[in-house]
Amino acid sequence: MSSKSDEVFIGAIDQGTSSTRFLIFNVKGQIVASHQCEYENHYAKAGWVEKSPTEILESIDTAVAGTCRRFNSLGYNESDDDEHSNMFYVDPNMLSSSAASGL
Repeated sequence: MSSKSDEVFIGAIDQGTSSTRFLIFNVKGQIVASHQCEYENHYAKAGWVEKSPTEILESIDTAVAGTCRRFNSLGYNESDDDEHSNMFYVDPNMLSSSAASGL
């Protein structure tokens, strides 16, 4: 029987039209933890919708943080220390930095 530290998980961002969700799946494809963060749509004129890139990045940060809190509360660890980690974690601040620099 494997321990929790031997399990492998996959994290995914679901970027929708009015919210961001971050989900962590086990190898069977079952959702282990998730968090959803809504953001506003801005309507410049009839038939148009605009999204704020800053709001989208902030919603990703919030969704990842909320999911990781839930994941940790279940006894898992999203550390980047391979010896003690269940998943690979990308710091959302790295996403913000890359977006700001045009990468």
